[in-house]
Amino acid sequence: MTTHVTLEDALSNVDLLEELPLPDQQPCIEPPPSSIMYQANFDTNFEDRNAFVTGIARYIEQATVHSSMVKCNEQPNRVEIYEKTVEVLEPEVTKLMKFMYFQRKAIERFCGEVKRLCHAERRKDFVSEAYLLTLGKFINMFAVLDELKNMKCSVKNDHSAYKRAAQFLRKMADPQSIQESQNLSMFLANHNRITQCLQQQLEVIPGYEELLADIVNISVDYYENKMYLTPSEKHMLLKVMGFGLYLMDGNVSNIYKLDAKKRINLGKIDKFFKLQVVPLFGDMQIELSRYIETSAHYEENKSKWTCTQSSISPQYNLCEQMVQIRDDHIRFISELARYSNSEVVTGSGLDSHKSDEEYRELFDLALRGLQLLSKWSTHVMEVYSWKLVHPTDKFCNKDCPGTAEEYERATRYNYTSEEKFALVEVIAMIKGLQVLMGRMESVFNQAIRNTIYAALQDFAQMTLREPLRQAVRKKKNVLISVLQAIRKTICDWEGAREPPNDPCLRGEKDPKGGFDIKVPRRAVGPSSTQLYMVRTMLESLIADKSGSKKTLRSSLDGPIVLAIEDFHKHSFFFTHLLNFSEALQHCCDLSQLWFREFFLELTMGRRIQFPIEMSMPWILTDHILETKEPSMMEYVLYPLDLYNDSGYYALTKFKKQFLYDEIEAEVNLCFDQFVYKLADQIFAYYKAMSGSVLLDKRFRAECKNYGVIIPYPPSNRYETLLKQRHVQLLGRSIDLNRLVTQRISAAMYKSLDQAISRFESEDLTSIVELEWLMDINRLTHRLLSKHMTLDSFDAMFREANHNVSAPYGRITLHVFWELNFDFLPNYCYNGSTNRFVRTAIPFTQEPQRDKPANVQPYYLYGSKPLNIAYSHIYSSYRNFVGPPHFKTICRLLGYQGIAVVMEELLKIVKSLLQGTILQYVKTLIEVMPKICRLPRHEYGSPGILEFFHHQLKDIIEYAELKTDVFQSLREVGNAILFCLLIEQALVSHSSTPYSPLSLPLLCSVLPFPFPILFCFTCIPSFLLLLSSSPLSPLPHPTLITSPLSLLSPYPTLITSLLSPLSPLPLSYSHHLSPLSPLALSYSHHLSPLPSLSSPPILLSSPLPSLSSRPILLSIISLLSLLSPLPSFSSPPILLSSPLSSPLSLLSPYPTLITSPLSLLSPYPTLITSLLSPSLSSPPYPTLITSPLISPLVALCLLIHQLSPSSPLSLLCPILLSITSLLSPYPTLITSLLSSPPILLSSPLSSHLPLFYSPSPLSSPLPLLAPYPSSS
Repeated sequence: MTTHVTLEDALSNVDLLEELPLPDQQPCIEPPPSSIMYQANFDTNFEDRNAFVTGIARYIEQATVHSSMVKCNEQPNRVEIYEKTVEVLEPEVTKLMKFMYFQRKAIERFCGEVKRLCHAERRKDFVSEAYLLTLGKFINMFAVLDELKNMKCSVKNDHSAYKRAAQFLRKMADPQSIQESQNLSMFLANHNRITQCLQQQLEVIPGYEELLADIVNISVDYYENKMYLTPSEKHMLLKVMGFGLYLMDGNVSNIYKLDAKKRINLGKIDKFFKLQVVPLFGDMQIELSRYIETSAHYEENKSKWTCTQSSISPQYNLCEQMVQIRDDHIRFISELARYSNSEVVTGSGLDSHKSDEEYRELFDLALRGLQLLSKWSTHVMEVYSWKLVHPTDKFCNKDCPGTAEEYERATRYNYTSEEKFALVEVIAMIKGLQVLMGRMESVFNQAIRNTIYAALQDFAQMTLREPLRQAVRKKKNVLISVLQAIRKTICDWEGAREPPNDPCLRGEKDPKGGFDIKVPRRAVGPSSTQLYMVRTMLESLIADKSGSKKTLRSSLDGPIVLAIEDFHKHSFFFTHLLNFSEALQHCCDLSQLWFREFFLELTMGRRIQFPIEMSMPWILTDHILETKEPSMMEYVLYPLDLYNDSGYYALTKFKKQFLYDEIEAEVNLCFDQFVYKLADQIFAYYKAMSGSVLLDKRFRAECKNYGVIIPYPPSNRYETLLKQRHVQLLGRSIDLNRLVTQRISAAMYKSLDQAISRFESEDLTSIVELEWLMDINRLTHRLLSKHMTLDSFDAMFREANHNVSAPYGRITLHVFWELNFDFLPNYCYNGSTNRFVRTAIPFTQEPQRDKPANVQPYYLYGSKPLNIAYSHIYSSYRNFVGPPHFKTICRLLGYQGIAVVMEELLKIVKSLLQGTILQYVKTLIEVMPKICRLPRHEYGSPGILEFFHHQLKDIIEYAELKTDVFQSLREVGNAILFCLLIEQALVSHSSTPYSPLSLPLLCSVLPFPFPILFCFTCIPSFLLLLSSSPLSPLPHPTLITSPLSLLSPYPTLITSLLSPLSPLPLSYSHHLSPLSPLALSYSHHLSPLPSLSSPPILLSSPLPSLSSRPILLSIISLLSLLSPLPSFSSPPILLSSPLSSPLSLLSPYPTLITSPLSLLSPYPTLITSLLSPSLSSPPYPTLITSPLISPLVALCLLIHQLSPSSPLSLLCPILLSITSLLSPYPTLITSLLSSPPILLSSPLSSHLPLFYSPSPLSSPLPLLAPYPSSS
């Protein structure tokens, strides 16, 4: 049965898809983003105070006083900059005036509260801890404001300038304005004016020191019992202690007398003040001992204090605390992971209902996590503050220059490497744990609200029943009213009302079966007013002070007092935990590590901002990059999050856009530097790894035997960084992998370019080094491609070689340049070693080469040790040119490059033979003796030698014989030997397509008999001449090219397939189809080596009879499978029907087309057409270069077939020559259109020579080189 879904339900289901998380596999090595987020504020600021019943009315009064604290309003928007000074400074001076009135009003309000609480009638009254802490916050505010006013010297200067301009413009004509301006001047000019005014007004209040003592004592108690959560709360308690002692120690009161009366405990405070420096505001710090040293009675009691002595507290040595911090981190992370796996990963956190014990465990875990984060953040801030107060100098740090600025001495040169690593590690722990706890925020919030609700309801409905029963029985009306007020304030009764039959309300005992009270369970927390009222009323029950002679504490039993004290202590953190997200943000806030306004003020206008080298976030980030410490590399993104903290603080706390703009500008600069350095390091690391892998192991072992260690690059953790696809920084999501890939691609291009440039700056012997550099770059590219998307190495190499659109690249050009200007004239061949060596006496000038650019070691082999090692290896290749060099040339230049070099060499040889050598030969022939008879044998050897010496004296004494004639002959000989050795290198290099080159190229410049003689005497491996034999009864010899040996070790088998007398039965030969499995199997047998990389075999001998034509078709089809041409990518098709091919019109015989798409393909097409039905006319394979040219070729062949003796038939070679020029591909036509063979040698030559030769061997020779013979 199908269910019907409404449109609304379907749309709601679609909307739910947006809530599905789609996380990627990116490792989390960065803190949570400081995004724009909504934080619910449940603080009612006591607006709902009238809704709750209180036992004592003045608690509401104190809450009202607490809520109406004066708050400094934010300054108005700054007006535009006007030309006149008054118009510019007037808004700022107005704010200064408001600030003066604010501090005056705040002092009056504070003194009024102190005076009210110190009244003789109320001195013994109970004052809540919350109210005392509020007064302590007042004191902390006065200390901070006074220090800020003292620090800002520019404020006084600006006000003086404004005052002078206003008086000149008569802006302050009335006496009131003049008096206000004078008061402001005095307020700004006097240091510690706020403190002095506060102390003067307090001293006139009798008993003020008692209240201040209570404030100091409550701060000591909270600090000692760690009743604080955020770092700012901890430091506020310390500042309240110090400033409170300073205010008490004056002309009226003496803190040392109070200590003697046990009113305060100076010894305990002295112990707390071992923490010497605490943050004051921003980058301002204060030494706590300064409050003691500036007090009135310090000198005569100096010996009682140890905190004022100059000693370094171990609390500022972060390295010593790292052991405990790591241990705490591991323990808590392990416990958190256990809950995270079950709550977040499995998704059972919010859906499943838990017991009170499970909620309590999560509650305790959240509280402990916040306390750990606060503790670690406090460590970082205290170390940073101590360093700012104690900058280094050139005596303490040798790296610190004497001209360094104070902020530079406090940050850049004030930390050792171990301290920087410790700071980075702690910051990483803080931010990493913040990520994990942030993921569990919803689970924690659920547990926190359940736990707080259960604790309050159990305490109010269950624990308070017994004291309420005793109070009713003993008729303690005040106690009854307080207890009833607590229950009515906080209790959430089942059924929405208190059970009226509760025996405790009548002072009676519970029945024997017990009185059942069901306490509900909800995930609802109390409001801030409820929590404040409950805690305050509970505190009044156990306080030592009370308005009456007898305290309420004496009316309670001991266990009840302990229960109330325990609940009161644990409920202190309820307020923080109810605002878990905000508390987590405050505990991890390290924004003050960037702010530096105080030190900018100290520069007196010389600096408007410090460079990034003095900025703590970049100092820590750069230290990781510079040291390349593998264990710290994954932490490199955490210091950058300090910018997120600073930007968030600038916008939400300071509310200053210009501060955020400065942070953003520094982030842009730092992140560019970060990506630049990181990309260089990653490239250098993988380059060094490639160089180390390819370095000869035997060479490394020999170096080790001699005590030289060539180290492998230490393993590093760059893979994690390369997986970062969305780094969050100042609200931007950055693809770090893409940025690094861009720079590494540029570095790879530069590395290839430097390798080629290095080759261009040296002679031909350095080509071996170039190949190894290319191999190292290729391996580097392969390793990097596993982690990033790079262009293919071949594309990069072509771009660096300038070979993208050009027919030849920089390497080819430099090889020819070196051959022409250095190798041919300056090298001599040694036949015994088969090497070329440089002559002792050069006959030409040294060619000018560009010097190589100085680059970093990682652009060559990877590192300095590797560069030295490879230089030693390649020094053995520097003094000769031999087989290693020729093999390298073949691999690097390829066929196209070698063809270009050969062509240019032939031009050089031709110019030498037809030019310089020919002229000198003519000259020498003229001076040869006309008659030179054979001397008589009686002369003896010395006489005969002298006879010929005398006859040839003129030639021997010819001045230019050795310098010019022999030098030219050397260049010709070196060119021929170079072609020979290149040919040998090509033959030995079986994995690269090749074809014989030198012989046909020499044919174009030498007489015909020479190549035959050269073929069979000098280069016997080039050709194999098979005469007629029983296995090959052919009327003409068969010419097979030298690549046959690479295609098959069975040359006789191929020969036998051409003959009816083959060992293969004739019946099989006649019926052998090109597509048959037997033919394919023979192709595998004929080509055991890689066959697709070899050129096709051209069989140019005519076949004697028609009976062998099917075999010929089979053989050609087999050869087509062995061809590397692109068009031979599919099996050949035998078209036997005259209607199946356009070319079948030329012949009634079958036509073989090697590719079904050959007529539609822009690639060369091999077509074997049987042009004549007569038995005397042999078939010839024809290579048609383009489907667009094939009709013209067909027309030429048709004309020749129909009328061989007509004048049009004589134009066929001309038409075919024109055809070859129209094609973008090499044209090879082997059809014999006349009795003498007609061969088209080159499609790209400027002229198309037609060679006619009666010899059956001469005509096929140029067919062996299907490459361009001219540029």
